[in-house]
Amino acid sequence: MQAKNEMEAIKALSEKVAKIEESGSNANGSWVKYADGTMIQYGTYDTGLTDFTTEFGSVFYNQSYSTINFPLAFVDVPSIVINQELGGYLGGSTLGGRPTKTGFRVYLYIAQSGVLNRNATIFWQAIGRWK
Repeated sequence: MQAKNEMEAIKALSEKVAKIEESGSNANGSWVKYADGTMIQYGTYDTGLTDFTTEFGSVFYNQSYSTINFPLAFVDVPSIVINQELGGYLGGSTLGGRPTKTGFRVYLYIAQSGVLNRNATIFWQAIGRWK
């Protein structure tokens, strides 16, 4: 019982210090809205098995991109950070054009041609304004 009360006290203190207005999640990811208008959103996106057979210089990419929708729309275009897990392959990710208020696109690439032996996962975080 003491741990529950301590956790409630920590949550109440953090909300006062950070002035969190709202937090939540849906199928697209999670968000935290702050009183000053800042909103942070984050999540993961499973691309499924991906075929990397189109050559571009010294890397291979898939000709389609992953579209990631934010859990909530921003009022302006946010700043985005992306990372990826490519099933043990050496590679990376890049934004597929300019993000919008509601989402963004990502292209993945790897250092050798082939099909990933498991699903690729994109990890993302976006910081912008909700008001």
